[in-house]
Amino acid sequence: MLSKAIQKGKQRWSDQNYYIVKALSEIHLKKNPNPEFTKEDFEMKCEIFEIPDNKTCFVSGQSANGVGDHMYEINGYFKYTEERGINDNWNLVPVCGEYNKKYKIFKFTLDGEKVKKNIGYENLTDEELLYLMSSTNNNYIHMAEIYVKMFTWKLYAEKKGAKLSFKETPEMTIIRKRFIDNYNKIWEQFEADCQLITK
Repeated sequence: MLSKAIQKGKQRWSDQNYYIVKALSEIHLKKNPNPEFTKEDFEMKCEIFEIPDNKTCFVSGQSANGVGDHMYEINGYFKYTEERGINDNWNLVPVCGEYNKKYKIFKFTLDGEKVKKNIGYENLTDEELLYLMSSTNNNYIHMAEIYVKMFTWKLYAEKKGAKLSFKETPEMTIIRKRFIDNYNKIWEQFEADCQLITK
């Protein structure tokens, strides 16, 4: 039981890494600030996502608690893009917990070929978007609507000079790696200490 608990404790590194990168995002924004997110920007976000406020899930129209979902995930796309998501209002959108993350993963069949894309960091081709928009499948149509809203917001943010992601500096990489090394050492020492008292 103890070894299983220790193993699970070590696996919680991903949670630690999430908050580390959020802190590093703050450092990045101090050096490379996004434009101020104004009332006008908020109103434009509501217009684009067709929601009355930031407590309404744009995917389902239901009430959404929390601060919102990162359109460009904090860590989720790093292995594909070598960029991490910025933690600010430009990159947040209200989404219900049950749709969190999965609303960005599109799976459909086009001309007999299975297509899978994560629109958090991947764009649809014109052919793919047209296919979804002109489909008689309601799920496909809903995908197209989600994509258009997100794509339109990204264009608006870009026009205003806002970034949704950032490249990790070498110094940031060193800080993260040092943290995980120390994190593992703490667990190794804890495991050794536990073995002493179980003999």
